[in-house]
Amino acid sequence: MSGFLPTLLSAVVGDFASSAHFAAANVAGAVGAGTVAQLLKRRQELAQTIMVAELKAGRARLRECDLEDSAAVLYRYLRAAEEGAARLNLRLLAAVFAGQARDRAIAADDFLYFADMLATLRRDEIILLGTLLRTSGEHPSKQDADASVRMAANVVARSRLVPSVFSDNEHFNAVANSLQRTGLLLATPVGMNFAGVGVQYKPTVLLERLNALAEIEGAIARDVEHQDSSGN
Repeated sequence: MSGFLPTLLSAVVGDFASSAHFAAANVAGAVGAGTVAQLLKRRQELAQTIMVAELKAGRARLRECDLEDSAAVLYRYLRAAEEGAARLNLRLLAAVFAGQARDRAIAADDFLYFADMLATLRRDEIILLGTLLRTSGEHPSKQDADASVRMAANVVARSRLVPSVFSDNEHFNAVANSLQRTGLLLATPVGMNFAGVGVQYKPTVLLERLNALAEIEGAIARDVEHQDSSGN
């Protein structure tokens, strides 16, 4: 597939950018097979470094009987890396695998399900998921609780993330709403007495299951620590 890229770029540039005096041959030279191979190699090496670090962090050990499912997991993980998944996304994927290995429950189909979901998450979405998990644990929702109590987890989450991560509450809401596509977050109406109806964003059982395998805020903290130590 990588060997076809220079040819494709040449064709695209030659057909659609000739008016700007671009030379297809120059593009093929700039993004040649060697360049693509180097890019993929860097991504593969980064993925390997992250996976080894997460397995060590999770004190996970692989058994011989895990090899078949592990091969399928690692193939999908490397594909995410080669396709350009961000470092934090790769760390979450590696943490899921480490969690499975730790619990002696490596299952390729479970990993693939989470991989399709996690590989495309934006960093601010991951931060929001981790924060809502924490604040929801600090303010557990009860069926008979007052609306203000049930909203406390969201109020605290907003205070921690606005404006440090999200510019304002509308931005917070937009990202929280977008996360409902994953099934990891659920928006539920909350009566606010005379103020009308508000919305509470709450972690789903699926998010709690994910967090049990790969503690999200821990993955974020390790990623920040790596960034600070490496300077990139």
